Amino acid sequence: PLRIYEMVNDDLTITLATTLGEDAKKYGAMFTPWAKYQLQTASDIISLPASFGYLKCVATSTKSNANWFAVSGVSRGQVPNLIELNQKVTGAVAETLQARTGISINPITNIKPYGYCVWGNRTLFNNLEDLTASSFLNIRMLTSDVKKVVYTAAKKLTFELNSETLWLNFKAEIEPTLDQMKSGNGLSNYKITKVATTKKATLACVIRLYAIEAVEDWDIEVQLTDSTIDIQ
Repeated sequence: PLRIYEMVNDDLTITLATTLGEDAKKYGAMFTPWAKYQLQTASDIISLPASFGYLKCVATSTKSNANWFAVSGVSRGQVPNLIELNQKVTGAVAETLQARTGISINPITNIKPYGYCVWGNRTLFNNLEDLTASSFLNIRMLTSDVKKVVYTAAKKLTFELNSETLWLNFKAEIEPTLDQMKSGNGLSNYKITKVATTKKATLACVIRLYAIEAVEDWDIEVQLTDSTIDIQ
């Protein structure tokens, strides 16, 4: 997918062009703006795209965190070696880029007192009414990891006899990864179901993932009550 956008002060205009179809946007993400970085391999300050900053955060996060944790915010999204943004992203612009409908861009912005942080966890999926599981970049990464394990298991067991033993062996190849995701707060649950098929020499199944979403908004109400009232 190709995203073209213009930002003048706090006004944002977005145009999207793609030849890959709506489903392809589930697998992409975009970041803004360019920024100046001080690299250890270079003596000069270099201007690089925001995707570089995100990948720096990913490299740092994966040393101690699983892939399904969102690389965003002040805990895992602080961008190393970033000196200055080429274009300031205000809070109003960040909210526009992260609307709950439409297509989102993940901004890098200055979050005081933490510094420059990736402040977004969205794919390029077009949210027509509200956010869905396909909207979140960390869930997309989790799903991609599952697909890798499933692909490896299927290749390993191809040309084995299509019996109950094959089905048990297939589940045994992928369930350890799914169990790890469940115990590591990536999934609340999962379900592997063998389904009937009329195709010869074919094993068909559905793997349903119940992913845990990362919080983006807080809805908190502070109530002031009379001090003489006892709260049970």
